[in-house]
Amino acid sequence: LRMRELRAVLNRGRTTLPQPDVSKSRTDPATNSIDLKISELEQEFGREEAVSLLESFLTDTPGRLAELRQLATGRETPDGAPAHRALAIAAHSVAGSSGLFGLDELRSLGLKLEELANRSRELPDLVTKMEETYAAALPRLKERHQVKPMPGGEGMCNS
Repeated sequence: LRMRELRAVLNRGRTTLPQPDVSKSRTDPATNSIDLKISELEQEFGREEAVSLLESFLTDTPGRLAELRQLATGRETPDGAPAHRALAIAAHSVAGSSGLFGLDELRSLGLKLEELANRSRELPDLVTKMEETYAAALPRLKERHQVKPMPGGEGMCNS
C-alpha cells in the first residue's frame, strides 16, 4: 500500500469486523497466519481501519494480479517503459500487501517474481501460481471478515 492510500484508509470510518468463528478447529497454517496478521492489524490500527485495509486489499489485488499477468508476457507498458521494470514494481507491491495479511506464500511468490523479473521465462507460470494462491486464500479472508471484493474480482484467475 502506498502511504497516501494508507492514510486515506486510516482516516475513513468503517463498520467493525466480526469476531472469528472459534468453534471450528483450524489447523491450516495459512488460515492461522491470516487470522494472526489480521488480529495484529486490529490491535495496532483498530477494527475499523483493519476492515478498510482488508477492503482495499480485496479490491486492489485482482487488478494487480491482472497487471502482473499482462506484464509477464514481456510487452511494453502503455507508456513505453520496459515491462520487466514495471513487473518488478508490481510484484513488490503485491508481496508487501500480501505480507500485511499473512499470505506468506503469495508474499514469497511476489518476491521471487520481483527477483526474476529481469531474467526469467518462467514469469507467466509464476503469475499463475500467484493468482491461484490468492484465489485459495480469498474464501477465508471473506469468511473471516465478511467483506466482498469489487465486482469481477473473483473471476480473474486463469486456473
